[in-house]
Amino acid sequence: METELLTHNLQNLCKEVSCSKCQALNTEPKMLPCLHSFCLNCLEQVLRSSGRPDTFTCPDPECKTEISVPSSGDLKELPTNFRLVNLLDVVAIKEHDSRGVKCGNCDKTSTQSLYCFQCCAFWCNACITGHNIIRANKEHRVMAPHDFQEHDFENVLRRPAFCQIKDHKAEELKFFCKKCEVAICQTCIVALHDGHPKVHLEETANELKSNVMSEIESYRESIEKNMTDIAKIEEDCDRIDIHFHKLKRRVEQFVDDTIAVLEKKKQKIIADLEKEAALSTQRLEHDKNEIESQVNTKRLALIKTENLLKRNPNADILQQYSVFEKLLQREFRHDNSVAPGNVRFCEINFKGNQNLFNNVKDEEIGSLESKQTASVSGSVETPNALRTSHVEYEQSQQQRDKEQDDSGTCQGNDGVTKVPVAQDPNDVRFKISDFVAKTSEGLAAVNREPLPHRLFAAHLNPGHFEPVLSFGEEGSSDGMINFPWGVAVNERDEIAITDHGRHGAERVQIFTSDGTHLRSFGAKGAKQGEFNYPTGIIFDKNRNIIVADNGNHRVQLFSEQGEYLSQFGEKGSLVRQLKNPLGLSSDDDNIIVTDNTNKLVKIFSNNGHFLRKIGERGSFIYPFHCVRYDGKYYVSDRDKHCVNVFDSDGTYLYKFGKKGDGDGNFNKPHCLAVNKARNLMVCDSKNHRIQVFDLDGNFVSKFGTEGTGPGQFNLPVSLAVLSDGKIVVTDFCNHRIQIFESV
Repeated sequence: METELLTHNLQNLCKEVSCSKCQALNTEPKMLPCLHSFCLNCLEQVLRSSGRPDTFTCPDPECKTEISVPSSGDLKELPTNFRLVNLLDVVAIKEHDSRGVKCGNCDKTSTQSLYCFQCCAFWCNACITGHNIIRANKEHRVMAPHDFQEHDFENVLRRPAFCQIKDHKAEELKFFCKKCEVAICQTCIVALHDGHPKVHLEETANELKSNVMSEIESYRESIEKNMTDIAKIEEDCDRIDIHFHKLKRRVEQFVDDTIAVLEKKKQKIIADLEKEAALSTQRLEHDKNEIESQVNTKRLALIKTENLLKRNPNADILQQYSVFEKLLQREFRHDNSVAPGNVRFCEINFKGNQNLFNNVKDEEIGSLESKQTASVSGSVETPNALRTSHVEYEQSQQQRDKEQDDSGTCQGNDGVTKVPVAQDPNDVRFKISDFVAKTSEGLAAVNREPLPHRLFAAHLNPGHFEPVLSFGEEGSSDGMINFPWGVAVNERDEIAITDHGRHGAERVQIFTSDGTHLRSFGAKGAKQGEFNYPTGIIFDKNRNIIVADNGNHRVQLFSEQGEYLSQFGEKGSLVRQLKNPLGLSSDDDNIIVTDNTNKLVKIFSNNGHFLRKIGERGSFIYPFHCVRYDGKYYVSDRDKHCVNVFDSDGTYLYKFGKKGDGDGNFNKPHCLAVNKARNLMVCDSKNHRIQVFDLDGNFVSKFGTEGTGPGQFNLPVSLAVLSDGKIVVTDFCNHRIQIFESV
């Protein structure tokens, strides 16, 4: 029982009723929408220091939820945490001997006060006499704090809540206004909520408790089912492990036999490579020595010039200025910088069997072709490179279909060479994929076919991205950006972003792909065409701009020039209603909306009619963004740190990712996009990076680190793909847009 714990552990009780920000006992504890509570004084200080009159950030270091100030601007209107109010009285009762308590009538502090259970207040010895002579108080129960028993503490904790409005504080909160969604007293009904639909507070609370308990039981059943599934998965893992070791032994035997044949080929190609490397190193050393010599000469010229400037009189300096200028121009007229190569990873895909083994014995696995380059003073030309390969093993234990065509090699899609496998019950199949490199100069050979390549491939990394452009700086003027959230591009490669934050910048801005500002529209508010925290944004096929208006619980449609057209959605939990919509995407002519607070993904027609939903109760904790591609829906769940995958009917298939900072793990994944290579790109927001996966959820690559430099992020939120394949990313806390290209 909670009160039993409280009567034995005063230290824990004091800690619980203390404000976590100022560490003092909570005076006027106010509860925020994120369910964190702080004293009113601390919240007022936070609001003042935020520099924003209408919003502030929750002081809890792990939360950072944006809190809207009541329309009156007075934080006193925030909900009071009545549980903490009652606990504060428990603390006062338990500490009355050492600290004393304040009289509810005269405000004097005394260690001899009495507590009235009906008034829910302390009375000093001087005032209790006046309290007791009032006829209406004759049935009141009054007790000295040192006489309290466990059940008395329970009564204090369970006492009713009283209205916090001035002149209403004697009124118990007995009703609930359904329109304003607040608990009210009898005076409130007449003075502030006349005509509003109202229900009894206890009745509504009991109904809510019943619904929540029903959900809890449902979740418990779901957990039990999950535990059963886990046990089955563990059994399957054991079977897979046994099969894996059998398979591993077969792979090792096959590879050992293959390596014995390939070793001789390898030695020859390594010898040729070492010869080429030695020649290239000699050329590089020669160029390095030349550049070092030039650097030394330039340094001497600089030192000489600096010394003359420091030591000589001004008259000498002016007379010899032309000499200084000629000296420096002579030494620095050439640009002798070294130009690095532009190289990409080359991964070879191949299917092999015994037929391939025999071919390898007779054929070379590749060849070296050297291309000599002209020597240019002060520059380095990188020589040619060998191609590399990556082998991926796959075994089949069943006999092949006797009608399979085994006449030879067939060419598959995406440059993959398919080789039929021997018809053997214990056949071994190798699947090796070819990734053709994008290179600058040189030649390589794959399966005896020449391909461009370079010798010293420094970073052979598929899916490598480099920053090519960054634009935006913090501010509210046109072209300046405050906390960019959503991003979308149209067929003209115009970039639309949702922009909000300080200075009242609640708007949409349009830029060209080179960062030139074109136009802006929108302002803070709840009217048509206004926004309260705009988030997701897309273009439809008619070039209209569609925006998720998070704080107004709706989606708005605009012309490409920013003229208001229509809207759909309103606050609520019905299928046609929304609560804090976040990400948007398009599905043919339909609009996919992540209905965040309702924990669903909803699909609407282009005129705002509800069509269907993705997910059921409990499917998501914090659905952030959903995209549909190749017949599947991919949904990022920020607080589950994963991406959920559903089929075209909305049936759950699988998920990938978990909390962490390793490859394939997430820390609050945000928005998604599919690039030109048919890879899924995920804004891994709190890891300050973009991760790239294939459509089955296998990790491919990543780019970005935490920081403010080019290619670095501070909370990437959303991304979009330009027609040439470049990636546009909103860098939320760096107040900028970054564009990357694959290299």
